[in-house]
Amino acid sequence: MTGQVTGLAPGRATITYTITEPTGTTTVLNTVIVSALTETAPSLTAANKSGDILLLPNPNTGGFTIKGSLATTDDANATLEVMDMLGQVIYKGSATARNGKLNEHIQLESTIANGMYILSLKAQGETSVFHFVVER
Repeated sequence: MTGQVTGLAPGRATITYTITEPTGTTTVLNTVIVSALTETAPSLTAANKSGDILLLPNPNTGGFTIKGSLATTDDANATLEVMDMLGQVIYKGSATARNGKLNEHIQLESTIANGMYILSLKAQGETSVFHFVVER
């Protein structure tokens, strides 16, 4: 049995899998460590018709920056929504891209748990989705 795992951010993850055979079922736990590829702060980039947007750093401690360029030089409004992996919205906000440039710092509540979260950024009819990790 083979498979492939792709790391999204530096850190440690436990992968659980079950093997079922005629003689019984075995559950196996493996720990995978993902190392950073560069010495600079890791980030996630979304490129689409809206332009190029970065989320950095990733992982973070609940505070991160969304920055980049939209596909316009006009002022544009963007909506931001952060969800946990259960789909519960834990943050809603908005930002203005001045002259098409977005540079918004987001600080999530200090009570959120370590784990993976999803940021949805909507601007000019386009949606960019980022997965990021909170490690405190």
